[in-house]
Amino acid sequence: MVTPRFAHIVISSVVADFIAHTFLGNTRAFTVPQFGLVNPWEILLYAVLGIAAALAAVSFTSILYRLEDLIDAVKIPEWVKPAVGGIGMGVIGFFLPDLFGVGYGGIEKAITGQLVLGTLVLLFIFKILATSLTLGSGGSGGIFAPCLFIGAMLGSAMGYIFNLVFPGVPGPVGGYGLVGMAAVFSGAARAPFASILILFEMTGNYSIVLPLMTSVGISTVLARALKRENIYSLKLLRRGVDIEQENVADVMRTITVGQAMTRNFPSVPPDMTVNDLVEMFRKSGHHGFPVIDGEERLVGVVTLADVENCIATGNTCVAVNDICTKAPVVAYPDQVLQDVLGSTEEDYGRIPVVDRKDNLKLLGILRRSDIIMAYRKRMKIRNLRAAGK
Repeated sequence: MVTPRFAHIVISSVVADFIAHTFLGNTRAFTVPQFGLVNPWEILLYAVLGIAAALAAVSFTSILYRLEDLIDAVKIPEWVKPAVGGIGMGVIGFFLPDLFGVGYGGIEKAITGQLVLGTLVLLFIFKILATSLTLGSGGSGGIFAPCLFIGAMLGSAMGYIFNLVFPGVPGPVGGYGLVGMAAVFSGAARAPFASILILFEMTGNYSIVLPLMTSVGISTVLARALKRENIYSLKLLRRGVDIEQENVADVMRTITVGQAMTRNFPSVPPDMTVNDLVEMFRKSGHHGFPVIDGEERLVGVVTLADVENCIATGNTCVAVNDICTKAPVVAYPDQVLQDVLGSTEEDYGRIPVVDRKDNLKLLGILRRSDIIMAYRKRMKIRNLRAAGK
């Protein structure tokens, strides 16, 4: 199914490409050869590149914000911090000048095979450090171009390694550098479709679609599994804004009645006297009980309100069976909480949970407190995952 978000990406890409071609002509950001699969087995190497790209993207995200926290903790004037970051960047750039600027020149060198393996590894490592230092110290800059640079260096380096380990199987180094660009950005931003479309438009290389989709897909899925937040949304989350926050209804669709219900809840027999029931209410603190007969079959539900109504009306009823609610609303263990909550407009404090094949076989009780506790547990798990714990 095509999602609205995907449709928006396609429409905006077409419009942007039309405008760019109208005013700039058929000019690409990178002039590179048309790479493609040389050997069918090469797809496995691109899968390995996807895994490496996900690890690089998650590492970049973690280093960026950890360094930002470290710099924030330093007790020096705020206006001094960007200067310190600039000095650090200058020292790094003195030895590796390709790190300066947007980095497109360095990317093209990597893709066209002008950089050796050792230089690629150094540029990969120090681009992460330089970008984190610049942004973490309060400097201005983006994430898109650094991700492309990091991906190009990683992919080209792995292309060199693949050619050394599996001679004759991999294609040119530049193909891996090209795919690495999109894979790292997608792993960091969780934007697979945008990454694929952007790479096509920046290079005009459409023959590498299968390796590209393989690496980008694996990178996106693995990065998401390792860290829920992407490099952009994590910035907002650290400021208390969770743009991916699920609403209550969404969370309730992920919890089943069987996960939330209370099992082994106390019950009362239908022939219990009202006086004994009142005493049981007083001792237990509960406001209602399921009524179970001698054959362990559900008769109904009796609540404190039923007792109060009985006493207020002056009825001579003496047994639970006379005041309990027969044929109560029930739930099934495989139902999700959202379905149960939306199935009735009545305000029930407790709902019997029964076997779907036998509506008289009681399995447990679903109470308001059970729902609240299940919701809190699920949100706690989500928050721990978001924090990377």
